[in-house]
Amino acid sequence: MNLLYRLVLVVLISGVSFSCSDDDSDSSDTAQSITGKWQLEEYFTNDGFEDLPIEEANLSDCEKLSIIEVLDTEIFVDTGYFTSSADNQCVLESTREGTWKFISSGVFSFSYKPEDVINEEGATEGVVLLLENNKLSLSFSYGSGPTLDKLIYTRID
Repeated sequence: MNLLYRLVLVVLISGVSFSCSDDDSDSSDTAQSITGKWQLEEYFTNDGFEDLPIEEANLSDCEKLSIIEVLDTEIFVDTGYFTSSADNQCVLESTREGTWKFISSGVFSFSYKPEDVINEEGATEGVVLLLENNKLSLSFSYGSGPTLDKLIYTRID
């Protein structure tokens, strides 16, 4: 009986050790897969009208310089560019920071710092990031409404 008890105890301890080890490495691998620099490639919007479908917007070469850098410290930096209508020059529009959190395989939540909101509607809530095929798909809404904007980024490092 003592031998059987020891054998069961060894099996249980081994199972717990392997289970914890696998979960930790999966989460770490996933977090590492998102860290790096990502450049804006496509932008879809319905211009804030909830009853309109989301359609692709034309991005200028300048706007495509926009980058999101995802750090392994669960912080991200979003640097946006636009073409000035006054002199047709490419200018830095904003540099905003926020935090990201692992949700599940390939799914992350992103939240901008409140002081870095650049529009009156405050598009900081419910930001979800999907990672697949070396692309990031960032979708968000204003407040609790449906998705109004979707940005696609490609890894550059």
